[in-house]
Amino acid sequence: MLADWCEEVGVTLYFIEPGSPWMNSKIESFNGRLRDELLNGELFESVGEAQRLLDRWRDEYNQYRPHSSIGYLSPTEFVSLELHEQRKVLRESLLVKLHRKISGSFRSIEGAEAAVEAEETAVADPKAQRNFTDPES
Repeated sequence: MLADWCEEVGVTLYFIEPGSPWMNSKIESFNGRLRDELLNGELFESVGEAQRLLDRWRDEYNQYRPHSSIGYLSPTEFVSLELHEQRKVLRESLLVKLHRKISGSFRSIEGAEAAVEAEETAVADPKAQRNFTDPES
């Protein structure tokens, strides 16, 4: 049914290979948290109880829990910031993330900053090509 609808509207589906969670790490991370923090510790008496507990967990996760991608602020705290402060938090978080992922692969801070600018462009324009190579190499 989904495949038919996607074909009808011109959307191409891409599937990850079975047993390749690293190809979809963000959702795998979320699924692991949901499983560890809620599903493994509960025996639901009814579908209604499961929905209520999942709703409560989702609200806490989406509003009040600190997220590393937004400088360990909660989404509620992040959206309360002025736009220039949000950009600063995102830039700093992205620099930290890049440093962790590709530590030592940039010859200078300018190379890392160029990668951050490329990522910011990709966030602003999803069609922009993401390029994390050091322009000085």
